[in-house]
Amino acid sequence: EVLISEQPIGWKTDAAKLVRTFKGGTRSLQELKLTYPKETFARHVQIRTTESVGWVAWMEIELKVGRSRLSFIDDPDRWRTVP
Repeated sequence: EVLISEQPIGWKTDAAKLVRTFKGGTRSLQELKLTYPKETFARHVQIRTTESVGWVAWMEIELKVGRSRLSFIDDPDRWRTVP
């Protein structure tokens, strides 16, 4: 499962949005891809395995992030939201 949220997700997934469930068996070093819709925004991403017939090992997770909704203004300690 791939979940996204503006808040940390942890074990309690009530506030998170499930964006994809990969179903079926996988093989060693198999690559799974997910392309988010263009207007998808989140601070937190959680990737989790919910069932398996054996040991689970994630080899590599790569997130490609687009433009942030936040940008610096005059004071770098303050943020503003970009529409």
